[in-house]
Amino acid sequence: MIQIRSRRVYRNPYRFSGCGNQNDKKKIEKLFAKNVSGEKFEKQPDKFLEFYSETIKDGTLDKDSILMRVTGSQDRNFYRIMDSGAKITKGDQTYYIYMEVVTADKEHPENKEIQIIDLATKKAYNDRYFLWHSKKGIFTQEKACEDYRTMLIYGNLREYYPVDRELSVQYFRNFIKRSTDYKELQTEIGKPNEELLKDEFVFEITQGVDEKTYVTCETCGDEIIRIKLVNEEEVLETIYEKDSEND
Repeated sequence: MIQIRSRRVYRNPYRFSGCGNQNDKKKIEKLFAKNVSGEKFEKQPDKFLEFYSETIKDGTLDKDSILMRVTGSQDRNFYRIMDSGAKITKGDQTYYIYMEVVTADKEHPENKEIQIIDLATKKAYNDRYFLWHSKKGIFTQEKACEDYRTMLIYGNLREYYPVDRELSVQYFRNFIKRSTDYKELQTEIGKPNEELLKDEFVFEITQGVDEKTYVTCETCGDEIIRIKLVNEEEVLETIYEKDSEND
């Protein structure tokens, strides 16, 4: 990730707040890239503007907070800016806004412009499980996790996708004795609850534990190379690790 300093960094939050203050749905929609569309998105601007009008219309956007939280990523064909956590105040109330903006996409130029706008109250923003939305669209968060779920994995906050199943630590102990094939594991128990890092998958333990507990499964290709038992704060145990001498 790299720090970004450009006029565009300032422009997008101010363009957005101007449209919000005017309660202009059409202008809000035009801020978004063409690939942000569909039935769900059609309903979002009205809900967003209703919240905006009732809370921070004509509020003050903190210019310094924009630069404090801006990062970017790039490759040959794609460049993305993330304006995360800029502050808006009105009276004694503070709100935070996140924007994800595509500034260039050579392969899909229609994707250029805003992908995500997310506006959160201070209460939601300070919640232990708060995350900005990762799906394209325009959102508000009066409370954290109202329309999505999150989990903490040894200090790392990630989205959580529920899967209807029962899993124990002993299952993983038994499985790794007979196989290191990740595809076989998925065939037996289904998809993970999240991918923590690239090729590191998370499964929630639901049997035989008194706290929120997970198994992380690291892979190389289709081979499992490491299995760890973790809670919200720390790694509890390494259940399996491929012998480096056999790599």
